[in-house]
Amino acid sequence: IRHDYQYAIYDPKVKFTYDRIKAWNMVADEVAFYYYDTNFVHPLAGYNTFESLQSNYQIAFESGANWLLNQSMTQLSNRTGWSNLKNYWQGKLGWNVNSDMNYYTEKFFENYFGPAATSMKKWFMEWRAHTIYMRDELGHNMFNPKNKDDFIGGVLDSSLYIKTPKAEYWSINLLERWWGYADEALKAIESLKTTSPEKYDFYYKAIILERVSLGYLLIESFGSALGERELPLKLQFKADATLSDIGYVMEGVPISTLYAKWKI
Repeated sequence: IRHDYQYAIYDPKVKFTYDRIKAWNMVADEVAFYYYDTNFVHPLAGYNTFESLQSNYQIAFESGANWLLNQSMTQLSNRTGWSNLKNYWQGKLGWNVNSDMNYYTEKFFENYFGPAATSMKKWFMEWRAHTIYMRDELGHNMFNPKNKDDFIGGVLDSSLYIKTPKAEYWSINLLERWWGYADEALKAIESLKTTSPEKYDFYYKAIILERVSLGYLLIESFGSALGERELPLKLQFKADATLSDIGYVMEGVPISTLYAKWKI
């Protein structure tokens, strides 16, 4: 837990974890790895572990690990924030830690989003670049955060507990641009509604699942600053989350708690 999964394990920023792994390798006959893959306070906001996933599997393989668990949050039933892509990566890395993940990312978008792949990939790549910028320039990390109160209890021991939906990390224009990509994606699959209803339903739900995170970030980060758009966004979020079978807003907290807070 006391680690920042936004960094590859070989990054000097997390050398303390790397050194600890190497030390255990020297004294233990058998080793196992227990990783984390979500922000446990704001799982709906997304958490970029794509920068560390492959290196985490590689060091486990180098260490001769007997087993590896990468824990997310099963209570959500379904997970937004590109989590299904993470699951796909883990499946490929479990067979070959040196897999070409750029290649498999392309394959994922082609197959999972179909005609909407271009818009969804553009959105993902921008999100990934922005979260790296947040980590490196805006203090969204456990090493030099701009505000220690962004962590539960002010304890700076893990980015798993950092407050991600904040206006300092995002902008309304940026999130609305990504919402526009979701609209583009929905338009791209529109013709399938009549020609291939089953495919349309699959792609539609895949797009809406990712839009859940956008709605959450917009509402939680900007609230009343959204003006007359706030209430429609809240209602759209509720519809998207219901369709996506998301039952919890965080560990042990049903999503109805969020709706009560939002007064919807």
